[in-house]
Amino acid sequence: MGGIKINERTRVPSPRRRRTGRGLNERMVTNERMSKRDRYIIDDLTKQRRKRLRIGPTKAEYVLWQDLRRQKTGYKFRRQTSIDKFIVDFYCHELRLAIEVDGSIHLDDFQAEYDRRREEFLRRRGYVVIRFKNDEVLFERERVMGVIDEWCSRLAVKY
Repeated sequence: MGGIKINERTRVPSPRRRRTGRGLNERMVTNERMSKRDRYIIDDLTKQRRKRLRIGPTKAEYVLWQDLRRQKTGYKFRRQTSIDKFIVDFYCHELRLAIEVDGSIHLDDFQAEYDRRREEFLRRRGYVVIRFKNDEVLFERERVMGVIDEWCSRLAVKY
């Protein structure tokens, strides 16, 4: 055989296999590290909006967050999380459950249509969206937590 002597100790390299899906992506080109939190964020504007929403929650969002963050449901919820191009008030990744708390602005026809389209978009992708009004969260807290617990139980069986 040519110039290479082969015996038991000589390793012959295996032919290289073509790896698919290993091309350059934007992160490799710009040499930036992406944190786990940022992997769902489309752009910097969405990231800034999320941060602003987390800093200044409504009273109803704050009250509901006090119950959800203590994991009274038994599941971990995130606050002001991006799903594709949308930001949901509360989200449980394990159950794919999004919770929205709506104030008086959601009574506007334009906002109601936007909410309907957003909810349809999320449902088509397998997310469950439940909505509560501010007054429900503030004055009927036990009932709201009961509804959330019920949905968590239903979805836990599904997943």
